[in-house]
Amino acid sequence: MLIPFQPKKRTLQELKQLILGLTMACPFDQTNPTSCQLCEFRKLDLKERFQWTSRLTLEEAETIWANHEQCMLTREDMTHHEGPAELNGHNHSTRHANP
Repeated sequence: MLIPFQPKKRTLQELKQLILGLTMACPFDQTNPTSCQLCEFRKLDLKERFQWTSRLTLEEAETIWANHEQCMLTREDMTHHEGPAELNGHNHSTRHANP
């Protein structure tokens, strides 16, 4: 019998650390796609990004992380079907908040 996949429940601190890492660049291709929910945050200096992530609530952090995971799955799936050139400019996540 197969057990359904259940994503790991992360603590707020873990999510904040992961999201801070995401504000450096997209882990998919190390760029800053304009369609990314974190595009504008990547333009801030490191201190401002750190301050922003430190203020995230658990709900906000979980939403940002879920959007990121969905985007990564979508982009990975698209590379198998279309190729990387077609990924540019596609909106694969919902913008979450303003910096």
